[in-house]
Amino acid sequence: MLSDSRLLFKLWLKNPFKIGAVAVSSPELAAAMARHIPNRAEGYVVELGGGTGPVTRAILECGVARNRLVWSSATRSSTGISPSVIRA
Repeated sequence: MLSDSRLLFKLWLKNPFKIGAVAVSSPELAAAMARHIPNRAEGYVVELGGGTGPVTRAILECGVARNRLVWSSATRSSTGISPSVIRA
């Protein structure tokens, strides 16, 4: 499996005008963002541009249930799944 950085670079090479990130989010940045998600049992958490994993992992680690997480990506993810909207 490719490292997060190598995966992002490979995706950028395939679609340089669709990839806006210049680096993969660090686990520390992802955790800092995820801490601001309200901790309640109802509603969904939507991750836009998910794909390499650090932010998704942080969202799940902060206590968001898998059935509340929905993410969207314009590119194939590291999971090998490529629909436009994926429910975790």
